[in-house]
Amino acid sequence: MVYHAEMNGMILDERFRTKVEAAMKVHGWSQSELARQMGVGRQYVSQYLRQGVSPGTEVIERFAIALMVDPGNLVDKHELEILSLVH
Repeated sequence: MVYHAEMNGMILDERFRTKVEAAMKVHGWSQSELARQMGVGRQYVSQYLRQGVSPGTEVIERFAIALMVDPGNLVDKHELEILSLVH
């Protein structure tokens, strides 16, 4: 599910983008490589990293699996709890 959300005075998609990009840097991955790891097109990744679309819990988990990190590393655990209640 896709929606725009603001939590704790900071936009979720900005924090998510920053953390995903940091994890991509650790792996040495481009958006295209992350998309390949996720089994999706680059446009799917781009919508969350460049187009300002906020991710839902399923999307966060999908990125986390591909990046080999805990979903809580991409967003605050408190935000994950809130997102899970919304869905």
